[in-house]
Amino acid sequence: MRLLFCTLVMLLVMGWPARLPAGAVSSVTGEPTPLTKLEPHYRASVLRGWQSFQTSFAVDGVACVDCHLRLESLGRWAAAYPKVEVFDGSSYRVKSLRQVVLEALERHTDLPRARRIGLVEDLVAFLSWWGEGRVMQPGRSRLLPPPAADLALLRVAVRRGEDFVREHWIDGCGACHRLGDGRDPTRAPLDRAASRFPRFVPAAGGVVSLETFLAGHLRHSGNEEWSPECETVISLSAYLASLAEATTYLPGHPGDRSLEQADE
Repeated sequence: MRLLFCTLVMLLVMGWPARLPAGAVSSVTGEPTPLTKLEPHYRASVLRGWQSFQTSFAVDGVACVDCHLRLESLGRWAAAYPKVEVFDGSSYRVKSLRQVVLEALERHTDLPRARRIGLVEDLVAFLSWWGEGRVMQPGRSRLLPPPAADLALLRVAVRRGEDFVREHWIDGCGACHRLGDGRDPTRAPLDRAASRFPRFVPAAGGVVSLETFLAGHLRHSGNEEWSPECETVISLSAYLASLAEATTYLPGHPGDRSLEQADE
């Protein structure tokens, strides 16, 4: 509790958002909802992520904040993933923000894998909070346009994810979800799902990224084991992000009740 109080005071002193009304969402400037207005589980995750962002887990003393000094620049990240991201010579492929954060932890910390996994969801929550209110623009995390080859690879992932959904629609996805302008209130919409993660999912026991949710959702649905970083899950995430393109990014916000019921 003392850490939470001190962190809140520090954030307010730094001039972080503190005056928007409850439920307010800013424009494309990326200014997020004040911490005090966030869903409690999501707020706690964001604060833990901020603490990890400024903490070194390596003998050289380097922390995330040492390279990413302008926190406002973080706002372009979350609403742009999945996207092609080559990080420190890593593989050229479409990745989620979660995967990129894991790669950064692997290269710039001395932590064992289990500890890295334990940090990643909160770090993604912190980075995603900075992106709230932005327009969903998969593949475009920088001011300059991305290479055409990167966008082409992203389109391949989107098609792969769409094919998976259509292949499993009748005997799986379509039983609980709807696409497009479907108005069935008993089925959770897919077109806004990507814009609401990471968020608190009771069945998962905490705040999770979209990829972690999808991997668990597939396991729960009886499919084979999928990890949040596997190609199928990333492709599904890319497809869902494409459906949400041009909508407002609202991580941590629960959305309508039908989407909540799909988690239970």
